[in-house]
Amino acid sequence: AGQHEYHLLRMYSRRLTDTEVVSNYQAFKARFDNNIVRYGLILDLDAGNPYSYAGAGTTWYDVSGAGNDFTIQGNVTWNATNGFSNFDGNSTGSGNKIYRNSFPQNLKTSQGGNGYTIIVVARSTVFGGWRKLIGNWDGDNYIDLYQNNTGATWHQDGSGETLYVDGVQVNNDTYVMDNAGFHFYGATNLNNGSVTNPAYALTIGNEPNSSPNGTNAYPWIGNIA
Repeated sequence: AGQHEYHLLRMYSRRLTDTEVVSNYQAFKARFDNNIVRYGLILDLDAGNPYSYAGAGTTWYDVSGAGNDFTIQGNVTWNATNGFSNFDGNSTGSGNKIYRNSFPQNLKTSQGGNGYTIIVVARSTVFGGWRKLIGNWDGDNYIDLYQNNTGATWHQDGSGETLYVDGVQVNNDTYVMDNAGFHFYGATNLNNGSVTNPAYALTIGNEPNSSPNGTNAYPWIGNIA
């Protein structure tokens, strides 16, 4: 069936410039270089940092200083090399995912024109089906980042997005994600949509609990590091 993997996730309460996205990518390549962009950083989850996740437990700790910790649900697995996986390993119930209820900011609508930036290091090893990387539910009003079900491409719902792969800007639905190894996926967006209070948890690796699409509808197959 293949797997997807996650290794690092960062979120900003503003739209980063192209130069800032590239700067973060270069810092990630060095891995131990901590010269990341700090202004606007409100979430920093790092599966390779023991202060963020020590290898056990159901909390993935935010090391940005904002306190936006996430809960690990179901049978999500972790190892020090590849981060989190097995988002597709629970075919019943609410599924496997990592989420935060009541995220303090709706990044698409309440940032005073600053928008948002999300950076995820992940890999996909499966072709076919919608595969949720991170998001709420309604992509027109919330965050919704996927591997597309047609072509296995890097996809963001809604409008106004700018997508990046390894610091290079790409068009929506052009970069093929499956079997491409680990990559630095970025997405920025100015304020689009009109919903100010997301009804669904900000969720990594699957649809949110109680999503109208189904709580286990679009599991990420691979790793999030």
